[in-house]
Amino acid sequence: IARLIGTKTCRQVYEFRVNESSVIAP
Repeated sequence: IARLIGTKTCRQVYEFRVNESSVIAP
C-alpha cells in the first residue's frame, strides 16, 4: 500500500511539474 501511495504522489508531482513547465514556457 505504501508503495502504491508513493507512486501516486510521484505521479501527481510529475504532472504538476509538467503543467507548470507548460505554463511557464508555452
